[in-house]
Amino acid sequence: MCIFCQLFKLLGRDPDKTDTTFQLPEQCRGFTNQLLDSDALQYLSGRFRQGDQDAIPQVLVPFHTTGDGNCLLHAVSMAMWGTEMYYNNLRTLMADEMTSYKEWYLPKVLASEWEMHLQRASKTNEPLEFIHVQALANAIQRPIIIFRGEEDVIFGEGGGGVTATFLPLRRNASECFGRPIPLAWNHKQHIHFVPLLTYLGTDYSFTELPALFLSDNVEQQQPDVNVGELLQAYVRLRDPIKPPKIQSLIAQMTTFQLRSMFSAPLSHEEIVASWEKERNPDDNEYYDLVVPLVVADRILFLPYNFTDDIGTIVVQFLTKHKLTTASMPQFATKLEIHMRNAIAKAVERAATGIRTQENTWIPNTQLANMGKPLPSNFINVLHEYNANCSMKHRFSFAEESAIAELVALMPHCEVGDSRVSPILSRLPMEKMLDFPWQIAFPVLDIFRILLSLPDTTNFLQYTLGKSLLPRCLALVPKEGPLQNHLVFLRIICNAARYSFFIRCIYENMEILEMVQWVAEQFAEEMSIRAAVSCILLNLASSSIPAALSVLHLLNKMLNIESNEKITLTLVIATGTLLHNNCAQLRAAMSFDILSKLQKHKSTTNTKLVWLATVVQNMITKAMEDL
Repeated sequence: MCIFCQLFKLLGRDPDKTDTTFQLPEQCRGFTNQLLDSDALQYLSGRFRQGDQDAIPQVLVPFHTTGDGNCLLHAVSMAMWGTEMYYNNLRTLMADEMTSYKEWYLPKVLASEWEMHLQRASKTNEPLEFIHVQALANAIQRPIIIFRGEEDVIFGEGGGGVTATFLPLRRNASECFGRPIPLAWNHKQHIHFVPLLTYLGTDYSFTELPALFLSDNVEQQQPDVNVGELLQAYVRLRDPIKPPKIQSLIAQMTTFQLRSMFSAPLSHEEIVASWEKERNPDDNEYYDLVVPLVVADRILFLPYNFTDDIGTIVVQFLTKHKLTTASMPQFATKLEIHMRNAIAKAVERAATGIRTQENTWIPNTQLANMGKPLPSNFINVLHEYNANCSMKHRFSFAEESAIAELVALMPHCEVGDSRVSPILSRLPMEKMLDFPWQIAFPVLDIFRILLSLPDTTNFLQYTLGKSLLPRCLALVPKEGPLQNHLVFLRIICNAARYSFFIRCIYENMEILEMVQWVAEQFAEEMSIRAAVSCILLNLASSSIPAALSVLHLLNKMLNIESNEKITLTLVIATGTLLHNNCAQLRAAMSFDILSKLQKHKSTTNTKLVWLATVVQNMITKAMEDL
């Protein structure tokens, strides 16, 4: 099993206990600047000094986190477990803590604001406040320290400030883990948290900590309690660092794999180092760019170096070739387009160079795998695809994490499951639908599951709209394997329960044509016939312009079907379709339908005989009316 497959298998489980501390591996030092939050580095720069009483230890570095309203939870998850993936687990712990111990928290906030604080704790993407940090510290049984920038000293510390130490005071110190989780604001606006991490093998200590959050309340309730003693009891930096499970797996990764995992972009220096200069045929000199331009049936070459000014270069070019200034905007635009394309190529070369140096480029394994069963483990497939595709279509680690989170959740989710929605907003659906059809089975299966739940179906309707089903169809060419066709039929079956997607189906007749083709091509497969019968039943429940096509397919299916359960579905679909549509449609193929229904009346299945009789009577009545 490859390193990424092991990683996602690990991440698919519940997180470690809250006593672990993640540290960056040494390999990350080579691309530190791409991992750290540049805004936080600038904002906190004056605090990383030795000798100051309340300075931030120099070994701590501000790691970037996703800013989506969950940054506090992302930061704590990263600090403990080395991934943001478990932020929802932390939100649940925090909300349960506030709900279960309401009496402990009520004196610390305005009573009129309690419901608002509780609602924010429970709802994803909601901004959190210091009372939530305190609840989180109690829930995870660990101190949390929030640092500020040097310029924010005027805002104070503790409950009314922007920096504070949060102790899990609802619990006894002996029950808690002594290693604190250091966080910091990343900007003077105080709207985003980042974790302060260390590299493996390094440790730190504090000369002085920010004021204790709610220290006034503590001293008022327990006048004999010394805040300094509380800090000493709860913050124990001598406690050993316990690594999370992910730490040992990360230690085996190469630099390129780590960059993929942390979504670290290429640096300017790496891109420049991979730049290939172009030769100008006019003077045989090499330039950063040489743009060919067609002027009056001539091909002229416009050389350009990045240190040059585009406007100046274009003017010189026009003067040299005695051209009018009317062409200047056109030439400048072509130069910019050529530049963007060249930069994209340089980025790709830089990434490929890193992979080659690391010897982690996975050989092209003939992604089609024609004739072989396709893997159902999407993470496996995704990793192979990522290793072979262009930068534009590559999935980032955050996107892979969202997919892995969804895949792990799907077998256990129910209608209205609140855990699904926040994952959906992070899913790279457009990229998933651009997957090569040869390995698209897991993608199709994910959309099949999403369309089986009303909540997620509504989300797909508003995000992908009418493009969803045609793009799924593009992933199922006729030369594809049976399982792709089967899961496509199930996608259409689930979609056909909703009027929005029914309109999409009859507006795109290619979908129905594919359903008919699959039904004919794989007529011997009972699973295919069952899926087609369910599609026809769902479509029959609505008055649709394509009703004649549906009736035609029903006619063919009734002719070949021998399985009583499938036949029962087909007869119900026929009756429903005829009931919901006009009398002319009822009579359009009545003689064929009548004979097929008569054949199925010879069965011993009384329900089927009764239904066939009902449908026969409907058709006969329609013919008499005509």
